[in-house]
Order: sequence, then C-alpha cells, then structure tokens
Amino acid sequence: MVDKEVHYVTKTVTTVRGAEARSIAKWEHQGWKCVSQLELPMFRTQLTFRQVKPKPPWLVIGIAGGVVVICFVVILIMSLITGGDDHSVKPTTMPTAASTEPSPEPSAEPEEKYVYNGPQYETVAVDAGRSPAALNQYWIYSAALDTASDAYKDQIKSILYDIARTEGSALFLAEVVMEREIALAESPSTYETFVRDYGEDYAITAIPQKEPAGWIASYAGGFDYNTGEASDSAFELTYWPAGSPEVEKWKPGEAHDDGQ
Repeated sequence: MVDKEVHYVTKTVTTVRGAEARSIAKWEHQGWKCVSQLELPMFRTQLTFRQVKPKPPWLVIGIAGGVVVICFVVILIMSLITGGDDHSVKPTTMPTAASTEPSPEPSAEPEEKYVYNGPQYETVAVDAGRSPAALNQYWIYSAALDTASDAYKDQIKSILYDIARTEGSALFLAEVVMEREIALAESPSTYETFVRDYGEDYAITAIPQKEPAGWIASYAGGFDYNTGEASDSAFELTYWPAGSPEVEKWKPGEAHDDGQ
C-alpha cells in the first residue's frame, strides 16, 4: 500500500528587520518555503519555513547491505582456501639512541601591554542570559563615533574588542548607540525606570524615531540569527540595524587594528 500522506518538516529563522527578503531567498534556494513571518522586539523578524519530509531510501539501504554480506562471504571463503597463512616478511627496524642533551628552552618574549585607543564610550547596561545562547548583552553609548565616514566601523570594532577583553571571550551580544536614551529604553534592565521617568508614550513613539540614525551597530558572537540557535562559530556585526542594515562577518581579535 502506498502512503499518499505528505509529511513536512519546519525550520524557524530569525533575521534583522529589513533583511527578510535575503533570508527567504537563501532558504527557498535550498528547497524551503516560507509560510509565516512574525515581528519580534529588537528589530528582528522570525520566519517559519517548511519542506516535504524526505522518505528513507530503504531500497538503497537494502542493496548496500546485500553488497556488504556478499563481500564478507567472499573474504571468508578465500581465508579458508589459503589457510590463513601469513608468509609476508616484516621489516625490522633498529632502535636509535635518544639524544641525552636537553633541548634549549625557548626564551619567553615579553607580552605587549594592551592599551585601548578607541573612542570614549559608556556601558549603560549589561543584561545577562539574553537569547537562546544565554549570552551577556552590552548596551554601549558613545557620542564620539565619526559617522561622517567609514571610520566609525573601525571605532566600533575597537569598542567591541575592548569588551571582548573584559568578557574574556568573543561570545557576547552588544548594541552600540549614539543616543543614550535608546539604550535606556531598549535594555530590559533599565526599561521600567526609563518609562517611569519619561512615560510609556515617549518610549513607544519617540524612541523608534531616534533609532534609525542613533542605533549604530549590533554585534552577535555565539548566536546565529539565521537559525535562532547558539553557535560558537557565528560572529556577525550589523551596522544601522534599525535603518538600512549592513551585515559583516567579524570576530573581535581577528584582523583588529584597535582603530589606529
């Protein structure tokens, strides 16, 4: 009897708001179909895909198993015919005398002292256990970024590298803003205080208007926004996450120049 019922497998993907078309095209090229979109906080969108679940190739597995059995029988017969005698001559090797002289110890080079040379910045808040990867999320305010040119990108990398040294790892989340109010309104640990001081209406209406030009960068190290899962190999730096996102694969400590 042929099973005519169609079974599906689903995949959930999280992407930066405005980059949905790129993610949909990527996964549809691999045979997935987008069936729903859900807007999330932090200017993210959750995409749900599905595709027909492939049936197990039982015929191929059966043929492969038969081939293995036949090969085993042939080897067994040949072993019985030859009697299992081993007439091969094994080469002998003469042991060599180990050197009694100790190898010289490499001279330790003095470690170069780290000096932060990036723009002045303030850590407004640190939220622990964010995302499914349970990472620390840093909210960074800096009014010294030079956004008139691409120099701001190296300045942001200097800040992130400095945070990575403090964190002791590149696995963390960081949001870099030039409007301190954005950090206070978006950080879960400061949101209630911000609403109490400025009002909920201000947080809902005024802050989103500031974010396209004031939210400069968003870094994710150890969390893959495409799959929505933790990943020790996922490192992504997004410029202007609330405006026109520009994504770069980058990890603090790799080809870093401290903004110099």
